[in-house]
Amino acid sequence: MKNNWKIKNYSLLFSLILLFLMMIPNNLYNYKNNETNGTEDNNNIILETSGHWYLTGAAISIDETIPTSNWSYTEANYDWCSGNGTLNNPYLIENVTVNGLGVGTCIYISNSKNSYFTIRNCTVYDSSNIAGNAGIKITNVNNGTLVNNTCSLSRIGINLSSNSDNNTIIENILLDNGVFGLVLEGNCDENKISNNTIISNGQYGILLSVKSNGNNITNNIIKHNGWGFDTSSNSGINIYASDDNIVSNNDITNNNRNGIYVSNPWCYDNVIINNIISENKIGIQMSNNVNRTLITDNLIKDNINYGILIADPVQLRYDIYLNWFIDNGIQVYDNGLGQDNEYDNGTIGNFWSDYPGVDADDNGTGDTPYLIGGDSGGNQDNYPIWYDSPNIEIDSPQPSEIFETTAPTFNVTITDPNLEAMWYTLNNEMQKVPFSTNESINQTLWDSLFDGQHVITFYANDSIGNENSSSVTVFRDTGAPTININSPNLNDVFASTPPAFNVTITDFLLNTTWYTIGGNLTEFIFTSNGSLDATVWNNALEGLINITFYANDTLGNTNSASVSVYKDTHMPIISIITPENGDTFNATAPTFIVWFYDANPVGMWYTINNSLTEYTFTVNGSINQAAWNALPEGDLMLRFYFEDIAGRVASDFVGIYKKLPTPDGNGGNGGNGGTEEPAIYGYSLILLITTIWIISTVIIVFLKRNIKKN
Repeated sequence: MKNNWKIKNYSLLFSLILLFLMMIPNNLYNYKNNETNGTEDNNNIILETSGHWYLTGAAISIDETIPTSNWSYTEANYDWCSGNGTLNNPYLIENVTVNGLGVGTCIYISNSKNSYFTIRNCTVYDSSNIAGNAGIKITNVNNGTLVNNTCSLSRIGINLSSNSDNNTIIENILLDNGVFGLVLEGNCDENKISNNTIISNGQYGILLSVKSNGNNITNNIIKHNGWGFDTSSNSGINIYASDDNIVSNNDITNNNRNGIYVSNPWCYDNVIINNIISENKIGIQMSNNVNRTLITDNLIKDNINYGILIADPVQLRYDIYLNWFIDNGIQVYDNGLGQDNEYDNGTIGNFWSDYPGVDADDNGTGDTPYLIGGDSGGNQDNYPIWYDSPNIEIDSPQPSEIFETTAPTFNVTITDPNLEAMWYTLNNEMQKVPFSTNESINQTLWDSLFDGQHVITFYANDSIGNENSSSVTVFRDTGAPTININSPNLNDVFASTPPAFNVTITDFLLNTTWYTIGGNLTEFIFTSNGSLDATVWNNALEGLINITFYANDTLGNTNSASVSVYKDTHMPIISIITPENGDTFNATAPTFIVWFYDANPVGMWYTINNSLTEYTFTVNGSINQAAWNALPEGDLMLRFYFEDIAGRVASDFVGIYKKLPTPDGNGGNGGNGGTEEPAIYGYSLILLITTIWIISTVIIVFLKRNIKKN
C-alpha cells in the first residue's frame, strides 16, 4: 500500500514538472510576441506634434483696441500665437486649421496699425456665405503678411477693408469661394498681391473696390473664376473706382466673362502690362468712362468674343501698344465716341494675327495701318508689328539618308528674335519631343519604328504664336531582308517536274534574290516567283533535297530561308525471299524475309488471305502469332506491301499451307514440323490424385498412434 502511495506521488510530481517544461516555450513565445506587437502598435501611433492646431467653430479674432483680444494678450494666452510684433519678430499665427462651420469669419484681424504680423501655413474654410464674412478678414490693418494659406468654401477667401495698407498677400491658394477669391475695398492702398493661385471662385478672382489705390498685382495664376454667377462684370480681376494699380505678369485664363474688367469714372492711371490673357469671353473690358489706362506688352489670345472691348461712350485716353493680339473673336472693339485712344506710341504699335497688309520693305512694320473696329471711327494702329514665323533650316540628316539601329543626330538652324520653343515629331505623330540644342533623335522612339521610310519634322514657334516647320525624309534599315517561303511546303513530294515556288521577300532596299538546289553551288537569280531550274532538278538524286532562297539589300545585308522536299520518280520494288510458295507450317507462325528498294520509303505491311487487317513491320521477322493461331488449316496467302513517299505502293504475295500436328506427334513436313503429345491426355491427373491419397493415409495413421500413446 505504501509503495503504491509512493508511486502515485512520484507520478504526480513528474507530471507537474513535465507540464511546467511544456509551458516555458509557450510563455516565452507569448512574451516575445507581445513585445513585437507592442513595437508594431508604437509604429502605428501618430503623435500630435507641437505647432499644429485644429479649431472647429472657434474663430480667431484679434482687435488691437480691446485689451483682452489684442496681439499681446493673444500671444500670452494662446499657443498658436508667438512673436512680439516688431519687424524682425512679428506676431505669428502658423499651422492653424479653422473650420468656421458656416458661422462667421475664421481669422479676423482689426485695428492693427503699428504691429507687424504674419499669418502663415493656415487652412481656413466654411466661414459663412453672409456678406462681410471671409476665411481671413483684415480691417484697418497695416504691416500684415499672409503667406501660404489655403482659403476655401467661404463667401470671400481673403478680405482687406477700411484703410488696410502696406500688407503683403503672397503664395496663398484661394479656391472654390462662393463669390470672391480676394477683395480689397475701402481705401486699401499700397498692398502687394503676388504669386497666389486664385481659381474657381464664384464671381471675381480679385476685386479692387472704392478707391483701393496703388496696389501691385503680379505673378498670380487667376483661372476659372466667375462661373458661379452670370453678370457682365464677372472677371478674373475687377478694378472698380480705383487708381494707379499695376497688374503685371499674371496668367489670367478661362474666366467668365472678363479676364480684366475696369469700370467707373474714378478709375485713373491703371497699368496692365506683360500679362497672359487668354480663353476668356472678353480679354479686357473698359466700361463706364474709365480714364487714362496703359495696356502694353500683353499676350491677348484666344478670347472668345473680344480681345479688348472698350464699352465707354466717352473716354479720356487709353494707350494700347506692344501687345500681341492673336486669334481673338474680335481683336479690339472701340465703342468710344472720341478719337483719343492710341494704338501705337508713334513708332510701334501692336501685333495683329489677322493683319491683312504686307511688309514689303521688311522693316518689321506693316506698310498700311491696322483699322480698329467699333463705333468710335478713325482709330487705327499706324505701326502694326510685322512678324515672320521662325526660319528653320535642316543641315542634317540629309534627304533619303539611311540609318541603322542608332538614332540619327540632327543639326538644325532656327532663327527668330522671339523664339519660344522647338520640338520635333516622327511621321507626324502626336508626340512632341522638345529640344533646346542639336542632339540625337530619341532612341526609344527610333527603336519603335519599323524599317522603311520615315519623316522627321522640326517645329518652332515664337512668343507671339507664329509657328513654322520643316521636314526631312530618312530611311531606317536595321537588318537583312525577311524571307517567307509560301510554297513548296516542308516534305512535299515531287517527281520529274521541277517544283514551283512562291516566296515573299521584304526589304525597302532590296537588291538581289536567288536560290540554290541541294548541294549544287549554282545560284539562280530570280525577280519573280516561278519554278526551279529544270536541268538541275533532273540531275538531282532522288530523296530529300534542300532548296535555299537568298536575298540581300543595298547595304549588303543578306538573309536566307530553306525548305526540304522529296524527289521521287520511280515505283518502289518488293520481292519475297521466304517463305516460298507451297511451304507448310504448323502451330508456329512462319518467319519471312522480304527484299525491297526505294529512295523514299514510307511504310511496309502485310495481310493474310487478303484480309482488311494490315500488319505493319519495319524489319524482317515472323507473321503475327495471334493472327496465325486464329487461322484454319489449309491453303493461305501472305501479301506484302511497300509504299514510297509519293504514295505509290508495290506488293508481292506467296501461297503457303497450314497443317497442325496429329495425336501421334506427326505433324506436317513443313519448316517447323510436329511436336509430341501424351498418348493418354488424363494420365497426369490420375497420377496426381493417387499421390495425394497415399500421403493422406500415412498422415492419418501417424496421428492415431500418437493419440494412443497419450
